[in-house]
Amino acid sequence: MSIVNMSDKVGLLVVMDPMGNEGHHACKLQRNWRNFLRITDFGDKGATWTVQAMQHNKQQDSSSCGILALRFADDYLRYGDISDVETSPRAVAWHGCMLLLHCFSVKGMQRTSVCAPLPKKMQMRA
Repeated sequence: MSIVNMSDKVGLLVVMDPMGNEGHHACKLQRNWRNFLRITDFGDKGATWTVQAMQHNKQQDSSSCGILALRFADDYLRYGDISDVETSPRAVAWHGCMLLLHCFSVKGMQRTSVCAPLPKKMQMRA
């Protein structure tokens, strides 16, 4: 699962892939984007577009891409950076819990931001 952010003002496609395979998607992404521009009235058809991969910690399993993609998108939109997103199994579980609390209000519990910091006891030591 990848996330792509498009900025038509600077001709930039920003790609984020929790597994770290951004380079694998670059050529296909550019080709598909040029094809999209050709068949629509969106943007300058003669503009040069570049693909930029965001630096981030890589996903450590084969099942947490959805949660990490949402967390990457949230951090990118809030801060313009995803390099500090923790991707350990414990951190992913925490991100998932925060996402659920954010999406579903639980009676008697305060709604928590998806971007709540990881508690110290949940952080992995290097």
